[in-house]
Amino acid sequence: MNQSNQIYPWLKKYLNLINQERLSHAYLISGRDGLGKKILAELIAKKILCKQASSDNCECQSCRLFDSSNHPDFHLIEKEEKKKQISINQIRACFGYLFETSFLHGNRLFLIYPAEIMSPEAADSALKILEEPPKNSYFILVSHRPKQLPPTIRSRCSEIKVSLPSQEHIVNWLQKETVNDKELHLALSLSKGRPLKATNLISQSVEELRKIFIKDISRIIKQGDNIIKVSENWAKDLESLITKLEWMGDLLRDALRHHFFKELKNTTTDTDHISTYLGNKVEDQTLFLLLEETNKVWSWFSNGTNLRADYQLQSLFITWNSELAISS
Repeated sequence: MNQSNQIYPWLKKYLNLINQERLSHAYLISGRDGLGKKILAELIAKKILCKQASSDNCECQSCRLFDSSNHPDFHLIEKEEKKKQISINQIRACFGYLFETSFLHGNRLFLIYPAEIMSPEAADSALKILEEPPKNSYFILVSHRPKQLPPTIRSRCSEIKVSLPSQEHIVNWLQKETVNDKELHLALSLSKGRPLKATNLISQSVEELRKIFIKDISRIIKQGDNIIKVSENWAKDLESLITKLEWMGDLLRDALRHHFFKELKNTTTDTDHISTYLGNKVEDQTLFLLLEETNKVWSWFSNGTNLRADYQLQSLFITWNSELAISS
């Protein structure tokens, strides 16, 4: 809740949809990651819990407690450290508050983030509450992949779909994050219109990171003699590792675009020479296989895993090199 006073310009219209006089008992905030959906959810939660139903800069007791991350009637449910899912015990523990008197004698708010990683048992437990919610209890589910949620849960929520902001919105906002125009436009291109993803790339020194990625992946594809060294180097930093794995997936998607649509132009410019070559020379089934394997490894490290990164990368790189068969 430490960002509850912020509102990104592209989110204002969604916050304005919430009217305390006509609240739904549950909201599903959906859209791609990197758009600030969790921050939007927190701002909506603050608005629902507000004692004065006022707009900006309210200083009621509820809003002060929310801003200090100490609101007793706000409950955030997210996966615990080293866990892959939100468990049924987490849902049961938080929903135990439903049948007690709220601390501030007002509304209660339960935020589940991200909702699609609830275990099947946790989702079933959440559904029972959503079917017959107690008075003055409200729920916000945030999801990057709403289609992975059970239809029964989705049907009981009012959905707020957060779309990609306009390019103008993003550029104006990103100019506050960097004065380097080249870095700005590179981050904008690689983030695919997701502002917070773009700022994350800028914080990782995206120009240098991208150069290293292109050099490493080109040599793995062509020669395959640097796999152990690259695996060890990439494994040193989890954040940049996840970014590079995402770029590997993007490279394969671009190759598939070149394979099926010869005149396509909306591919990533700085790796177009690689993706064009792969699209023309490699069978589509091979590209799909590699994309599936790459996404699997990306998912492991994005969601937290105890697997050794260097070993998993070595295996993935060997598969890339052998399947693409360029070095042979």
